[in-house]
Amino acid sequence: MRSRIARIAGVINELTRTRLSAAVTFSGAAGYLLYEGWQSSPSFPVALAGIFLLSSGSSALNQYQERRTDALMSRTAGRPLPAGRITPSRVLSIALLLLLSGAIMLSLIPGAMPLLLGLGTVVIYNFLYTPLKKGTYLAVIPGALTGAIPPLIGFTAAGGSLAEPPALFLAGFMFTWQLPHFWLLISAYRSQYLNAGFSSLAGKPDDKTIRVVIPLWIMMVSAALLFAGRFGIDIGRGLWFILAAVNILVIALFLNLLVRNDQPSTNRSAFIALNGFGAAVLTILIISTL
Repeated sequence: MRSRIARIAGVINELTRTRLSAAVTFSGAAGYLLYEGWQSSPSFPVALAGIFLLSSGSSALNQYQERRTDALMSRTAGRPLPAGRITPSRVLSIALLLLLSGAIMLSLIPGAMPLLLGLGTVVIYNFLYTPLKKGTYLAVIPGALTGAIPPLIGFTAAGGSLAEPPALFLAGFMFTWQLPHFWLLISAYRSQYLNAGFSSLAGKPDDKTIRVVIPLWIMMVSAALLFAGRFGIDIGRGLWFILAAVNILVIALFLNLLVRNDQPSTNRSAFIALNGFGAAVLTILIISTL
């Protein structure tokens, strides 16, 4: 009995990509705290639960949608659906239940904006980005947009407006961070994407362009962080030094792409470093609200 429960929990964990959903929720928490600070508010856990459930449901729905192409890539062939550990109908049921639960949670928050943004994220990810992946490399743009919206869900759940500078800054950072995130992922697994039929997505930009563009892109994003104060975000002198150190370290890591051989392992390492960069910036922003 215990082993069966563990297997079911393992399948659900893979379907919902719990770590990814937790990261999405973390960005939502950053948005909430930038507006509200650490004041006790009943809407805070409700907003985070709603974001997590919607992200989890969107992930499960994505795996239902891409179950056939997932079977063609070694990176994803072990997922529950292509591996035959669960039926498509059950995955669809789980996805819809999670999406409904997330929508209900966000509907409990005063104002319609958090719910509208949450549902909009699901629509963009599952019904725009996912089908566009086979047709154009520009699919990464709506893909990146889905990463920019969760902080706005948190910000509006706390009572903020989409037009306020801190919300625009955080959403802008998440959007610009997501683009190289997608490029590195595609570059690291380009041959698998091509084999699965994502020729348009994997065709551009090529690896040589990525190696040149990404360090420059990261420098631009890092430079943009210096203007956080202009958007009403007071990080504080001590945290500025930490942020500067993180920027220098990440820029150095990405400049290394210019001199390294273009190997998938290099791109995977850069992908991990980029994720660490995004997590570090969000952490510093959250600490600044203490």
